[in-house]
Amino acid sequence: MSNKFFAFKDSRAVNICNLDSDSLEKFNFIFSELRFVTSMTIVGGVLDVEYRRRRSRINVIRCNLHTRVRLNNLLLPDLFYRPLVSTSSHLIVHCSLFGGDLDVRRVSGEFLTSLSMDNLIAVVGEFVVYTRSPDTHNIQIWTSRKPDDGPTTLNLGPEECDQTKMISGLLLVLKYQNCFKVVDIEKAKILYTIAFQNFNSEMAPYFCVNQYYYVIIGKGPFEGVSRCWFQIYHKQNYLAVFDFKDIPRSSIL
Repeated sequence: MSNKFFAFKDSRAVNICNLDSDSLEKFNFIFSELRFVTSMTIVGGVLDVEYRRRRSRINVIRCNLHTRVRLNNLLLPDLFYRPLVSTSSHLIVHCSLFGGDLDVRRVSGEFLTSLSMDNLIAVVGEFVVYTRSPDTHNIQIWTSRKPDDGPTTLNLGPEECDQTKMISGLLLVLKYQNCFKVVDIEKAKILYTIAFQNFNSEMAPYFCVNQYYYVIIGKGPFEGVSRCWFQIYHKQNYLAVFDFKDIPRSSIL
């Protein structure tokens, strides 16, 4: 599901529901390989359907949901284990489920590079964000704008990151035990760090993130109220919401 489209499959087709339409207009794509579909994602206005033709062969069918035209069919290399596949508006990356090099291709299928990685964080627009051993506390940012150049390393400090989430534009939120950091991927720069204070040391604050809001629920006050959209504080519990809607979004997403 995206902000504009919802996709689901039945035994004969991938069905699309246009969420922008008052009538929730529906249309579909029919694939002969449908029973072997392993995942579906919508990036912008493009539907990526990942399916298996043989035990170790992965294909990705791409369809434009605005023009309702099938774009291309990408055949990924043989892998003994099902690969991890991530897509953006510009890139398709894949690797073995059990690690190894990360192969990066344009959505046309053109091979660009292999990246040695420990953990894939995000594939967004023309950027791939990942960590690599032994320097797993920092992140590597590679871009297809300069495919022959190596990645840019961003030093995040000594703390271990608990969770990552892409939000609006090219912003990455990194959650730590006592703070969260917002990173501009395009500039390879930490924009700001918001610290939590005086919460129950036995339990970190609960949080959730989407492309518009970062919500924190926990105990005790925390720093960074000036960047907070609103805060509710009651009997040593708080709820804080950070609003990302006013941050300019990249046109490449």
